[in-house]
Amino acid sequence: MEKQKKSVFTLVTERILDNLYKDIVPWDKPWNGGEDCATSYITGKPYSALNQMLLDRSGQYLTGNQLKTLKGKHLKHSGNLLVYYELRSYREFLKEEGGKMNPHERTSPKLTFFMVYNVEDCEGIDVSPREAKQAENAYEKADRIIESYIMRESLNTTKTVNFQYDNKEDVLGLAPIGEDLAEYYAAIFRMLIHSTGYKTRLNRDMGFRFGRQKYGKEELIGEIGSAYLCHKVGIFTSKRSETYKKEWARVFRANNYLFVSAANKAERAAKYILTGERPKEY
Repeated sequence: MEKQKKSVFTLVTERILDNLYKDIVPWDKPWNGGEDCATSYITGKPYSALNQMLLDRSGQYLTGNQLKTLKGKHLKHSGNLLVYYELRSYREFLKEEGGKMNPHERTSPKLTFFMVYNVEDCEGIDVSPREAKQAENAYEKADRIIESYIMRESLNTTKTVNFQYDNKEDVLGLAPIGEDLAEYYAAIFRMLIHSTGYKTRLNRDMGFRFGRQKYGKEELIGEIGSAYLCHKVGIFTSKRSETYKKEWARVFRANNYLFVSAANKAERAAKYILTGERPKEY
């Protein structure tokens, strides 16, 4: 009997689950969003947030064809799976995979995968040292990002016991500073990520009821986006609990498409906070 071919969404989800089973939270990988991110050896550009989470380390990477062109070679079993997006129509989605999709969503990302190799696992390749960047206080950088975004977006704030964002009234609730500064800023960034879903910004369908799928997806977008922004300024949060990892593993096992979509929307939200631009959604 012929073995059924796995979809790329399944391969990605299995990779993410494997990380969680190994006590690794994919969005906590410090190079995802950070200065020391994984980049293409050829272009020098960083990979997407999703691809950063699929890699085990930062550094420079090449595809097999690029390596062949440069007359280099890689060590056996050293490849890393990354993905490439392209949009397809709702009709194409149903025809190719028999999936279910909201008729109002006219496009869906189609993923294809490719293999890349870290230059440290290759022979015959010149590796240029990375330029050292001047260290800057992480919390001061975070404060500038937060203040700039709140002012630019005319986001109303109020003092609250716990951090919260009201997506009906567009109000950010700020709690007092705690002893754990890393978690304090991570919490603010989570709320800022949620605020990008407001109708005058990126207009995400955020969900309103706890326990519903859209609400859960928005929580994941907040987790990934917050980690991305924390790493961007040089803040690293404390170790996650076992319950936290098990709960997300359960969610991913139930939905192969969730992680890919949430990672894309989280990166889009983080970049909107940083630049005010609306990056392309795939």
